[in-house]
Amino acid sequence: MTEVFEPPTYSPSSPSPHYTAAPTDAEVSLDRSVRVLSRHDRATHSVVREYDSKGFGFTVTFTRQREDVGTIPTYQQGDLVAGYVQLQARGTPNIASISIKLAGEVELSADVMGHSQISFFSEMFDLWKQDSAETVPPNALHFSVPLPATINHVNGVDRPPPSSIRTPNMNGVFAVIQYSLKVTVQQKGFRGVFKKTHNLVTPLRFIQRSHPPAPPLSVDQSFLSTLKIAPDEWCNLALDLSLHEIKTDIRCTLAIPASRVFHIATPIPLHFQMAGPAAPLRQFLPEALASLFPSSSQDEAEWEDAFHLLDAELPLPSSEPLPAPEVISGTSKCQVTIFLQRRFAVNAYGDAMYRSTRLSDPAQLELVYSDVRAGWLAWNGVLVPTPDEYWAPEPLRIHGLSVTDYIAVDVRPSQSATGPRERGSIIPRAQLFPIKLVTDPFPL
Repeated sequence: MTEVFEPPTYSPSSPSPHYTAAPTDAEVSLDRSVRVLSRHDRATHSVVREYDSKGFGFTVTFTRQREDVGTIPTYQQGDLVAGYVQLQARGTPNIASISIKLAGEVELSADVMGHSQISFFSEMFDLWKQDSAETVPPNALHFSVPLPATINHVNGVDRPPPSSIRTPNMNGVFAVIQYSLKVTVQQKGFRGVFKKTHNLVTPLRFIQRSHPPAPPLSVDQSFLSTLKIAPDEWCNLALDLSLHEIKTDIRCTLAIPASRVFHIATPIPLHFQMAGPAAPLRQFLPEALASLFPSSSQDEAEWEDAFHLLDAELPLPSSEPLPAPEVISGTSKCQVTIFLQRRFAVNAYGDAMYRSTRLSDPAQLELVYSDVRAGWLAWNGVLVPTPDEYWAPEPLRIHGLSVTDYIAVDVRPSQSATGPRERGSIIPRAQLFPIKLVTDPFPL
């Protein structure tokens, strides 16, 4: 006879602790994964699309949507395209199969190049197939399809899928990156031979979300105060201006936050500085202020010789006070315009076309330092991005479409300046400095 032993007894122990993803008052979340971000967004809303044709119909419901998405299901990296297909009547007869297709494509159109449509990923899934003449599909068929983490670009490099984008029609050039979910219901026809196909295509919006690698610099702090404390926070970008009939150039420096990655809704501080001979620098001063620095016989000598500041670092301005604001305001012979620009390049059938659009108003530049005799001028300013309905984050390059964002610097004589070009006048110059605009602010 086999002897049976009772299980050992354990002394009472304390219950297991309660775990939660939400931090307590004494805790803080350092970072969150994409899936956690999706859960914290309380994505409990649904988007419903309907199909009806001659008495036959079905609906497609997209779940896990936020309330602010409107009528277009919206996703980000790591999300699942989830929902269900529901037939109009339970046990609808004569259904042969029900399938879905998740796809992404680039559509390019230009008046001189024609139209092209290229798919960069496509996946099809069968939700239901009829096994015998007696079987009927269930009333609701659920699906949950992951978006691809990477796609294979033309050059063979795997990269994250691009965000949805629809460019404005700029002089005949048009480009679209679009995602869609296609639901196909095949219905058997007469004697089960002929089939009728019902398709419902729903456009999806996909956004690659990211944030800058560092917190933004305060627009309230002066350039010099942050430069002395944390010089690595700034990136200096060079731009040289040529002078008419003069060999000496004016050296310009644009200082922007070092990461060159900016949140689309956060103002971008900047500092612009010039170093060069006194005479051409006076062209950038308001007339009332320029009169305080009359030309001298030394100007010609400065033009003929290489200016000493051009062979060294740009000088740090002193803290000497400027004249009264009413003296600083006014028009000048030359203007500096700084703004955000997006450039579209469309390449189809071997031809390339380029179009640009502005993503901000020109920066309001404030003249903060001026010492023309010492050879420098300096301005502070702020760029305020103004995204529109065509905006999409992240620079991209895929299947003939390239989208890049820049800070544009344009230096040229003002519209009020008339008459023939004088010796030593500024030759117009425009320069683009690539940057990256992202969807989210730095997590504080």
